Amino acid sequence: APDWSGVIPVRACALAGPPLPDGDADLRPRIGTATRDDLAATAVLVSPDGWALAPASLAEKGIVTITVGDRSAEAKAVRTDRSLGLALYKLPGEDWPCLLLGATAPSAGAKVYAPLADKLASASVIGVQAAGSFKFLRTNLPAPTTGLPLLDATSQLRAIVSSVVSLGGMAGTPLGLPAPTLLDRLDIVLGPTSESDPDARVGVRGTSAVIPTVDVDDPAPEAP
Repeated sequence: APDWSGVIPVRACALAGPPLPDGDADLRPRIGTATRDDLAATAVLVSPDGWALAPASLAEKGIVTITVGDRSAEAKAVRTDRSLGLALYKLPGEDWPCLLLGATAPSAGAKVYAPLADKLASASVIGVQAAGSFKFLRTNLPAPTTGLPLLDATSQLRAIVSSVVSLGGMAGTPLGLPAPTLLDRLDIVLGPTSESDPDARVGVRGTSAVIPTVDVDDPAPEAP
């Protein structure tokens, strides 16, 4: 069985998706759905090799089914962060539709797009809230749900919504978790892009500590 402890190198998507908001129809095949029993949530694939981000609540139910476009497969949660309410899932196979992760978090006033079930919603970042050493985004989206991606005009994934952040007394407040924060908390390194050889999945985090378990529900460190 694969060893999921320590840093996970993940091959990144090569290119951003369609321009938004006009490219909504072309965006839909890139947005996944994770289901388990009677539960369903949005799943966002961030690598052509089947790495997906989805709510951690589904991981508690065991194996989930993730559907992206016309493809479906069973996925296993290999890393969870219960304090953020999100988990990293692994699907088998390659060449999955995926989204490029933005390298930076959007600033206050930036426009973001959220692919709801029936429409592409447009919203703005209305503020930034700190908890320990992390910063989260507040938007004016009406009742966003955990797992909902927040994209920029080039379809890059800038943040994912969580309504169950348990840091700093923020439980129940829908917040955008910036992509860099997710990578840090789940200890993911983005390796070469999907234009590279599938076997070239290498990444080095430098001085990052290796976490001994796949569960990272420890509290966030306080800012110095």
